Parts: sequence; C-alpha cells; structure tokens
Amino acid sequence: MGPFLVQLDVTVVNVALPTIGADPGTSVSGLQWVVDGHAVPFASLLLAGGALGDRYGHRRLVLWGLAIFGLGSAVCGFAPTAGVLIAARAVQGVGAAARLPATLAVITHAYPEKTERAKAIGIWAAVAGLSLPLGPLLGGLLVAGPGWRRVFLINLPIIAAALYPVLRTVPPSRGATARRLDIPGTLLGALTLTGCTPTLIEGGRFGWGMALLANAAAFTAGLHHVAATAAAALYLLTAAATARWLPAHTEHPGRS
Repeated sequence: MGPFLVQLDVTVVNVALPTIGADPGTSVSGLQWVVDGHAVPFASLLLAGGALGDRYGHRRLVLWGLAIFGLGSAVCGFAPTAGVLIAARAVQGVGAAARLPATLAVITHAYPEKTERAKAIGIWAAVAGLSLPLGPLLGGLLVAGPGWRRVFLINLPIIAAALYPVLRTVPPSRGATARRLDIPGTLLGALTLTGCTPTLIEGGRFGWGMALLANAAAFTAGLHHVAATAAAALYLLTAAATARWLPAHTEHPGRS
C-alpha cells in the first residue's frame, strides 16, 4: 500500500486540478504548487527516509509515514484556502518520503531468499502500477460526484486498512548496522534536491533558475566532499582494525 498511495495521490490530484482551480482565490501558480508542494519534500527527503529507517527501524518508518501522510490527507480534504492545501500537500510529501524506501527495506528483511524476494518485489511493483490507471478513473468519479475534497479523503480508509497488517505481520527491522545518522550528508542531500526540484519547476518563469541551480551545484559539491571524507574515514578505521588484528594472529597462529 505504500507505493500504491504515492502513485495514486499524484494521478488522482491531476484530475482534480481544474475543479480545485474553480474555487475563489486559487491561481494558476497555486494549482502548480498543489502538485509540486508534494513533489519537492518527497524528492528532497527520500534519501533521509532510507537513512532514518536504517537507524530507527523500517517498520517504525512505515507506520510514521502512513500516519504523517494520513494527517496531510485529512488537512487537504478540509483545507479552507489554497495556502493551507499546499502546506498539507508538503506534509503528504514528508510522509511519502518516510514510507516508500522503508517498504522495500521491509521486503528485503522479510524475504532473505532471493527467489521469494523477487516475487515479493514483483507484487510491490504490480500494486504500485495498478494506481496509475486507477487514479484518473477514481479521481474522475470523485470529482464528478462528492467533489474534489474526497480525492484526498479517500486516502484515509486505505491508510486505516494498511495499518493493521503492518502492526500484525511486519517484524521490527533495521539495516545491517544501526549506524550513526549522517546529519551533514543527509542535510546536504536534501538541500541539493530542494535546490534542483524548484529550479526545474519554477526557475524559468521567475528568472532565478540559474541562482538556484548554482546553489544546488554547491550543495552537490559539499555532499560529494562529505561522502568522500566518510569513505576515507571508513577505510582508515578498517585498515587500523586489520593492522591490530593481523599481528596478534600472526604471533599466535593456533588461535586462528
């Protein structure tokens, strides 16, 4: 249900945009950000979602992601203004970024055997694919019937249906190592994607595309430096551990 909700939310909202635009006070730019308000935090925090899952548990991230996405969906459904709707869409993006990488990590832990894991990932991808044709159809029915607000509220029963199986069947899991969270790398990765995504969306229209692109390039260079420094530190620690282990086992070969 994690990837299903992510894809469904995009396709359903696209169908509802003309009806949302008919409400007073909603501009064309506002409609653009109804879509992009979800895309920017989702793209920016996707890497952080995977890192947090490795640190604090993928099952926990799935549950938190569903809860945050449900909160954003509820606010979207009752949003009194376009500004509140866009802010709630950003909350949805945060929940999606927390949930999506954790779902694949849960599959990896639940199915260690390669053949079974491949089948499970195939089901994961098939369910995600179903939302692409279903979204426009469901969105059209909801917009023509109860109204565009139901496009967001439809997520709530789906989330409620997903919570129980997660609590019931998914065991707590973490990555291979519960490493310390790389805060500089996580922040730089988020800032890089935050700089790139609005540049592609709005930069040309407002004329500050090159400035944001330059910032994104600077953040990318910083991210590369942090990653290279971390890799060098890992190499030195491994070399030191090997140097410490090797003489001891050379002097006492019987121990090995």
